[in-house]
Amino acid sequence: MLEQDISVLTGEQGKIIQSVPIRVDSPFKEKVDIHKIKYMSDGLHVHGYIFRPYPLLPGRKYPVIIYNRPGIGDSHKIDAQTLSYLSFLPANHYIVAATQYRGNDGSEGLESYLDKDIHDVLNIMETVKSFPYVDSERIGMIGFSRGAAVTYLLLKRQVPVKAACVMGCATNFVDAYSCLPHYQPFLEAVFHGTPQTAPEEYTSRSPVYWPEKINVPLLLIQGTDDQHVPIHQVYRLADKLKELNKVYDLVVYPEGDHTLDKVREDKEKHILEWFNKYINS
Repeated sequence: MLEQDISVLTGEQGKIIQSVPIRVDSPFKEKVDIHKIKYMSDGLHVHGYIFRPYPLLPGRKYPVIIYNRPGIGDSHKIDAQTLSYLSFLPANHYIVAATQYRGNDGSEGLESYLDKDIHDVLNIMETVKSFPYVDSERIGMIGFSRGAAVTYLLLKRQVPVKAACVMGCATNFVDAYSCLPHYQPFLEAVFHGTPQTAPEEYTSRSPVYWPEKINVPLLLIQGTDDQHVPIHQVYRLADKLKELNKVYDLVVYPEGDHTLDKVREDKEKHILEWFNKYINS
């Protein structure tokens, strides 16, 4: 079982119920220690992962990255490929925590899109802050696709992170409804209507409507040919952040698709440089 100081937890939120060490084939496998965990979130047993640099150095306090996964359902859950990819972060001396969200991968509860899934992220943050080798003042967050939308909503709530990175995410769901007809049935289902019948459901989750609430250094990474995200949305948010003198950077990959797998190494370089500058300096 991973060691926790449960005295810092609020009730049982973030308490680890089970942890199992696992091995993942990656270029960093000798430098990384990964545990699959079951932790408490709103009274539910939710599954997730903790990554640690290996070995942990005695007396050292490590910074943290919270990773918010994409997609809905088990078809998009964190798998061996994701675990291998994320290993570059603990190999560079970050503790990493990632939740599967409720209702996924055997977690209790029902799937909750951009709603109570936010609680699962907040509670795995409590998990990782209870580790004695973590510097809870140095936490960053990465989100991809759905996970980026979750990240935006947490920034809106002023979650205590020092920097964030978002990739492959709509910044305006009202506009997405108009521009992406294939997306409309999904949006109508998860937001309980259309932008006309349920406008608050759309605007409250669209950071272009509240850029003033983004108060941490933000790295935006986007491909121009992302079939799920019109590139003009990301440019529009960047323009608003600039108007407000927010700290941000925008990395755009010409002809880049949703996953940006073809530019993985360059993407990792930008992510590490961002967090090293704003968290680990």
